[in-house]
Amino acid sequence: SSEARRWFAHGVHNLYGFAHEEAARCFTRAVAVDEHLALAYTLRAWALGPHYNFTAGFRCGYEDAQRGVRALAARSATSFESDVVRAVATRWTAADAAQVDAAAMNFGNGADGQHRLIAALAALYRKYGARRVAAARATVAALYAEAL
Repeated sequence: SSEARRWFAHGVHNLYGFAHEEAARCFTRAVAVDEHLALAYTLRAWALGPHYNFTAGFRCGYEDAQRGVRALAARSATSFESDVVRAVATRWTAADAAQVDAAAMNFGNGADGQHRLIAALAALYRKYGARRVAAARATVAALYAEAL
């Protein structure tokens, strides 16, 4: 829907502006309108996970990342959308989610997950980086750069 797309776009703008909490709120609104918007779940996981300004992250993104993967099956996603959702989902495993201890600021966002994410995004960058589709190239480049 246009409302879900609008909330998603606001979320992306906030994410790229490093307003991670506001981005997560926008992605939450987007999936409230369209529960099959896979990238909104995935980027909410990204927004609440570890990042440059807060390496512990706000929470483990495993559940949101898995919701994104499941949402791919419910609608006809583009290959680009599917690739991004699946790449970001490599960041967290069920074992990471099982380790969460909020009192110890452990949200399952360890270095192993970051290395998996970087490897998955490097593969996407090789796939989309040379393409003429500027939006895909820019999206993958931005995610890859932030992951590094």
